[in-house]
Amino acid sequence: MLLVAASAVIIAGIAAIAVRHPGERPVPRVSGDRMVRLLVDRLPAGGAVRDESGSASDSRSGPGAELTYDRGDGSFRIALAVTRLATPVAPNAADCPDRAHFPYEKCAVTVLPDRSRLMTSEGYEDPLDPSSRPRWIARLVTPGGRQVEVGQWSPRPADANGARTTPPLSPAQLRAVAEAPQWAEVVKALPVPQAAAPPAAPVTDRPLMLRLIRDSLPPSVRVTEEAGATRGYAVLTLDDGRGAHLMTVTAQRWRRDSPEMEQIFADASVRRDGVRVVTRRTAAPRGGRGEVQWEADVLRPDGLRISVSTLNSTAFGLPPTRRTPSLTTEQLTAIASNDAWESG
Repeated sequence: MLLVAASAVIIAGIAAIAVRHPGERPVPRVSGDRMVRLLVDRLPAGGAVRDESGSASDSRSGPGAELTYDRGDGSFRIALAVTRLATPVAPNAADCPDRAHFPYEKCAVTVLPDRSRLMTSEGYEDPLDPSSRPRWIARLVTPGGRQVEVGQWSPRPADANGARTTPPLSPAQLRAVAEAPQWAEVVKALPVPQAAAPPAAPVTDRPLMLRLIRDSLPPSVRVTEEAGATRGYAVLTLDDGRGAHLMTVTAQRWRRDSPEMEQIFADASVRRDGVRVVTRRTAAPRGGRGEVQWEADVLRPDGLRISVSTLNSTAFGLPPTRRTPSLTTEQLTAIASNDAWESG
């Protein structure tokens, strides 16, 4: 899963090894100045632009541009990056940020007529603090591998005029910048990437995951919110009447000889059918005082791994809402061990 930084690269792209295919026709280099001009031309009229910088298509960071935009009522930084992704494009390339780590993000994904996916999010500099400066992002990913990311955020520290409370570009204007057809020409100047084989593949569509999880919960526990990626990952908010809290579920298929899995399940208990099980009760990573995480991790002989985790808060880093999660590690193990995962 996405942080805006004060650079031309807004959000980390999909990892790929860039190679030029034999016989591929060379295309003109796109300069950093050209990237700046293309971005400036896409911005709404009436704003002053300063502190521009750009990177060329043959630079290490790839083509991008960054500038300060001011309509007279406070300045914002705006940055754009263009990337060429390996095809077929990963299905999660334009997913919303993980609500488990970005609890206050307002996000939507739109599927366009050409099957491109457009993600627009309205979040904050500190994802755990909605009183911090706003950070809005738009990301377009096309089936052909064009990825355009554009974001806006308040400069730190604020300039003499102060920083706006609301970013100058509306979500629709941010989207229009990402969708501009000029970026297709920029992508042609980039080498065709070759995707590296992932160590694990997500399995099970999220609706099926959510249904299976719901069916496994005790009657006293309700699901009050659902989120997650398209496949292989689900985020739920649970509540048994004693405080809402977070559950995350990951469903992946790993290689049977995966060294990563051998290390994680080195001390696992092994059932007669070869299924390995690990349970953990730890302090939550990046958690506040009193935040705990309970987990059940199950690995089947065919490489199917189901990991179920709960917190005693509604997101990583937020204060606890209860002393312990509503489900025991035994109940989490029962969910992760359900044979129905194999049919997903």
